[in-house]
Amino acid sequence: MHVPLLLAGPGLQARDIDREVALVDLAPTMLSAVGVPMVPEMQGRDLGPLLRGEDVPSRPVYLGTWYTELGTGEKMVHPIGAIEGGAKVVMDLRSRALAFFDLSSDPKEDHNLLAGHPDERFLGLSAALVGWYGL
Repeated sequence: MHVPLLLAGPGLQARDIDREVALVDLAPTMLSAVGVPMVPEMQGRDLGPLLRGEDVPSRPVYLGTWYTELGTGEKMVHPIGAIEGGAKVVMDLRSRALAFFDLSSDPKEDHNLLAGHPDERFLGLSAALVGWYGL
């Protein structure tokens, strides 16, 4: 998913950032910009270095769709996923089915690479996904 985000401020130059970032990164970024430290419980990270053109270590960005089941009122999350370095793992929580996509060559996610032989990116990203959600 690509969502444009525009930020402006002193010392920032126009640039495209071709990295995975998450909405949870915005609060730490804004706090840092005004000199307020992050609280340890915050999940995001300061994007300031990326905005200044510096390199930062890659890390997975997690996604999930929360909804309430009609009729029962049960809160559900379905599906969940993780993206890092152009690779994406998605898990259907009902069936526990996994899918793996290389977004650089398959941006529309038409070809699930699990039908072939998944590479080490799948193993690392699926382990990170399971760990993040505590499955």
